[in-house]
Amino acid sequence: MTKTSTNTLLLLRLYREFFNFEGSKRSQAATLRADTRAAEEAKVLAAGQKAVAHSERQRAESQYKKSAGRRWFNFESEEITDDARRDFALLRMRNYLDPKKFYKSSDHSRALPKHFQMGVVIEGAHEFHSARLTKKQRRKTFTDEIMADEAIVQYTHRVAGNIQKARSNQSRKKRRRN
Repeated sequence: MTKTSTNTLLLLRLYREFFNFEGSKRSQAATLRADTRAAEEAKVLAAGQKAVAHSERQRAESQYKKSAGRRWFNFESEEITDDARRDFALLRMRNYLDPKKFYKSSDHSRALPKHFQMGVVIEGAHEFHSARLTKKQRRKTFTDEIMADEAIVQYTHRVAGNIQKARSNQSRKKRRRN
């Protein structure tokens, strides 16, 4: 026999001897009757079932919070990582990345969405080859693709330089007045 099975046998013997112990009348030792034993076991069992029900309820509530609900076909959301935060920030600022493109403002709130999923856009065969990204141009995240686009990087550097020049000119004017 293994060590664990011998330990369980010893525990069973001790359990039986403890509950079958009949104390003498002189020592006033308490005896445990079968009905009280059953009542105590029922209490312990009920407490265990209550704990299990509570944990199941908590698990169900956490699953409910993770999904968008029945009307959205239990659309489950992903965790918000640093990459996702950067991607959402860039999506909000997409109007400033290219001045010649117009984007309708879709969200006015500053809060991140509760439910979202990241995916990969697969271009169809009907699109022009010039409109598709090559394998070299594809990146892991939206932020990486924007940073790899040379035209956008040049435009943002030029605009940032213009802003710095304007600020430095304003500070020079303030110095001359004083």
